[in-house]
Amino acid sequence: MNLDLFDAHCYVGRFQHYDSQYFYSAEELLAEMDHYGIAEALVCDTLSREIDPRAGNPRIVKLCREQPRLYPSWSLAPPLQSLPFPLDELLDRMAEAGVRAVRFFPGHLKFPIEDWALGPILEVLEEGRVPVFFDPTPQLRATDRDMTDWDALVRICKAHPKLPVIATEQRMYWYDRTWYPALEACDNLHIELSPFWMYKGIEFVCREYGADRLIFGTRLPVRDAGTTIAQLQYAEVSEQEKQAIAGGNLRRLLAEALPGREPVPQAKREPVKLPPPDPAKGKWYLAMREAQEPFEGEVLIDTHTHIGLGAPYFLPDSEPEELVHQLDRHGFQKMVTFAFAGLMGDWTWGNDFAHQAARQFPGRILPLAAVNLWNEAEMVKEMTRCCDELGFWGVKLHPWWNQYPEAGEHVRRCCEFVHERGLIIVNHYWGPPQLLDELASEFPNAWMITGHLTLDDGYCRVVNRHENVYVGSCLPILRGEVEAAVSRLDVDKILFGSDVPDLPIPLGFGSILYARIDDEAKRKIMGLNAQRLLELVAKNRSQ
Repeated sequence: MNLDLFDAHCYVGRFQHYDSQYFYSAEELLAEMDHYGIAEALVCDTLSREIDPRAGNPRIVKLCREQPRLYPSWSLAPPLQSLPFPLDELLDRMAEAGVRAVRFFPGHLKFPIEDWALGPILEVLEEGRVPVFFDPTPQLRATDRDMTDWDALVRICKAHPKLPVIATEQRMYWYDRTWYPALEACDNLHIELSPFWMYKGIEFVCREYGADRLIFGTRLPVRDAGTTIAQLQYAEVSEQEKQAIAGGNLRRLLAEALPGREPVPQAKREPVKLPPPDPAKGKWYLAMREAQEPFEGEVLIDTHTHIGLGAPYFLPDSEPEELVHQLDRHGFQKMVTFAFAGLMGDWTWGNDFAHQAARQFPGRILPLAAVNLWNEAEMVKEMTRCCDELGFWGVKLHPWWNQYPEAGEHVRRCCEFVHERGLIIVNHYWGPPQLLDELASEFPNAWMITGHLTLDDGYCRVVNRHENVYVGSCLPILRGEVEAAVSRLDVDKILFGSDVPDLPIPLGFGSILYARIDDEAKRKIMGLNAQRLLELVAKNRSQ
């Protein structure tokens, strides 16, 4: 199924923290859109975000008049005195400029999302039914998460019920128990997809609140568009719902804006004819453009998954049966897993849950023992029970959840344990690269995996130097990270991991399969490397 993609969240212009893996020109943005099959985009000038709306707003209007696939959006901010024209002229000025959407950046431009600060502007925008995006993230290229003030956003929605409000940021993560009730409370509230990395989140919103509440966006040029696109391509919702999210919802909101004013030329455009996908980019790329599933005849193994219930967020449809269904949908043969509860609660209960799931789906679910690092005696006892008695494939460590030092002696003790058995040990974070270097040398029979992708030069050298060290792919979210990983790391040492059901599986493979790397590298990352490692570990388990 080809989605008619209209990207709600793009930027042009040079920006703070820019480096060569990103881009800033309209021509580069259009080339990126062609690569991913994005027909049109709603764009903002980086000056409007990072300096002042008065600097960037005129420039984006001029640029979009020269680029028929790009629609301009303005940034606005208080005080009223900062507007370049009287407030009562705002809607007419927008119509004249062809602008039908507005963005607020309270995190960077330092103002509250409150009616006492924004009320007069919002009243005018509500009169014009203008879609309004709220992005609290302080920088364009940011790592912050969960910065949206949902209480304030709900107050805005209720005070202005005819104003289309769209929430976005760098990442929405732990507060879904807040934003789902917010959608329930406010019919005019929407969520843009680029920060919405939620397992079964699209399905849940469509089922409970309606597909019209989601808006497709990528956050180009800093984010990898393949993640968001794949998440939508492979969502288990109807074609009609996918197309609404892909672009129909945004097109409708823009068409409804500024009633009574003559539509601008951009609103009357003919459908965009995208160039056909380039076959030279390989089978996997073409499969993604067509949203094919499963990938028949390929070895696909997910080496970073969770199982069971997990706090603090709500995970819909995350039972073991559903996770195996997700494996089947995408053609995965196996998943290496560990229990949420083993990381943040009663680890024996969590490991028992993982064991029962492995028994229910033998050969498909390969469990790791999650342990708490603070008590050595309990830790060793639980590793022994799981690995020696229950047949687990190794151990999972999460010092961050345990609030245990990465260089603590008990990490070394776990490495020693798996070294003696030739098993796997996955660590969310190994600490300084020199520590991982020491552990890999001291325990060469322990198969060490980083929980998440790292491109730190020190880590890359350690991974490339040691036969027993691998790096997990979870999660290449910034533009160019996959290509950078393949250039800096031995491609035989990269293992695919999705973090399901913390994250959707397609979110993990979208950036890899859309990446500008050859098919053989994709095959290795997606399963061949893991297959080779698991065969080695299987021999040790049978001894």
